[in-house]
Amino acid sequence: MLAVKTKKKSIIKPKQSLFAFLIGLYVFTIFLYGARSETLFITDSAFSIIVVLQMIYLINSKFIINRIALISIPFLGLLMIGTVYSSNFASSFSLVKTCLLLYMFMLILLENLDNEEIITLVLKYIMFASFIMCVYIIYFYGFDRIVNAITLGKRIGYEISQPNTIGHYAAIGFVISIYNLLYDSMIRVKLFSVLISLTTFTIVLASLSRKALFLAIIGSFILYIGRESFKVTRVITFLIVLIMIYNLLSIIPQFIPFFDRLNSALSLMLNSGIESNQSDILRKQLIELGINMFKNRPLFGYGTGEFRYLAAALFGSEVASHNNYIELAVNNGLFGLFAYYVPYIYMVTYYIKRIIPSKKGLGILLFSLLITDLIISGMTMFTYISKISVLFFSLSLAYMVFNKKKLL
Repeated sequence: MLAVKTKKKSIIKPKQSLFAFLIGLYVFTIFLYGARSETLFITDSAFSIIVVLQMIYLINSKFIINRIALISIPFLGLLMIGTVYSSNFASSFSLVKTCLLLYMFMLILLENLDNEEIITLVLKYIMFASFIMCVYIIYFYGFDRIVNAITLGKRIGYEISQPNTIGHYAAIGFVISIYNLLYDSMIRVKLFSVLISLTTFTIVLASLSRKALFLAIIGSFILYIGRESFKVTRVITFLIVLIMIYNLLSIIPQFIPFFDRLNSALSLMLNSGIESNQSDILRKQLIELGINMFKNRPLFGYGTGEFRYLAAALFGSEVASHNNYIELAVNNGLFGLFAYYVPYIYMVTYYIKRIIPSKKGLGILLFSLLITDLIISGMTMFTYISKISVLFFSLSLAYMVFNKKKLL
């Protein structure tokens, strides 16, 4: 489904094909069941199957940890140290256990993702998982309810997961389908990608998730300008079309609820004076609180997972920061922030210098997923404990290693 050069003989091993399918199944369970505590066991069961099968395979084979996987060790170490001086050891240690499981997930991914074909196959399954999720959501709510969500501002998703979450996952499928439209020359692939892009973008709109909308737009923008040599005219053209669409839709009564939420967020970022909703005001207050707390303990922070307990003193109840940068800065200080983001900075730099100029479609897609997760998701959720963020990080890392035989 994804654009890839045709080869006479596939280099994907049978074990890898099974692994790619299991990852796709795991992603699908995350998309539908990962955000609700009562259904989380389904996602955990899918992960357990992957781990058990991988362990069975390793028993009969030689396993050497990829040295590139060591880049996450300093961060894990700082998280563990952070449990020592946190006020709630049980809670902070639970976060450490989650990160250790995610690190195991990364090791499994790096063990299997050793060529472009398997990376492409995993991305294809992710796109299908997003598409199937969106089809199920449309079936669950009905088309009229989806239309009402967009035109009346009645967000969907609470009964299944959470609006921002399903919007986020739909946007991921949308970006991958746009990649097919731009980079694949086969007509049937383009036609099917149109179906997927329309379906997923419909759910992005119905979720009323600004994060999902920004992810879809920026991800598509990177794919668009990365297809050929960088030209200012291409950027200007994209922005003009985007502004025209924005202005057109914003004056249509049916889209007013959606743009009210969008303008609320933009108002806070630009200080335009437009009235913002309570959710956006709270997020701004949390960011300001986080910055002030970081100034008080800038090096090692207050301890792993401490932000919500510190915020409780001000807001009267535990409140999550909904921001990975603020969360790590407050909890683990400058050292924690540095340990987590240095690998990202290294990868982004490598992609910009080596992969983007080469016009490799798969590399540009991975870069778009990586950069949107780093910036957009990082500003709205905890990416350091996100399965999807670890998946995209590992895919991007594996592709970089594949293109650079000796990284260390």
